[in-house]
Amino acid sequence: MKKLFLLLAVSAIALTSCSKDDDSSSSNGGKLIMTIDNVTKTFNNIVVVEEEIEGVTSIYVTATVGNSTSDIVYLELEKNVIGEDAISNFEYKKNNVTYSYDSMINNVTVASGNKLKGSFSGQIVDEDYTDYLTISSGSFDISY
Repeated sequence: MKKLFLLLAVSAIALTSCSKDDDSSSSNGGKLIMTIDNVTKTFNNIVVVEEEIEGVTSIYVTATVGNSTSDIVYLELEKNVIGEDAISNFEYKKNNVTYSYDSMINNVTVASGNKLKGSFSGQIVDEDYTDYLTISSGSFDISY
């Protein structure tokens, strides 16, 4: 799974590095906003990839603040599945330290028609289980 997220991060950087007249780059609208340890961050560079395996379409979202790679959010959810706990994977990468679910609440209200909308909050932890971060007021509204 981490290899897939790494691939998505590299793809996000590659797509945002393309020139504006390059029609091969994917432009997604919307944003992901979260308050993490009392600091609000707006992730406005969004890359969405859909992958269908055995009839199930997974949606992978990579979000960055502009073209910076110091803060990256990864979401994974299933297309057309809404409700509580619909986000199957959440990761936040800050300065090359990856944090993932510890105790989080999420609610996806839209996951169809190339539109994603929902909210999330809770606690995330680094890979060594030594550093915990608290997310409040997390939300996303993305068109792709």
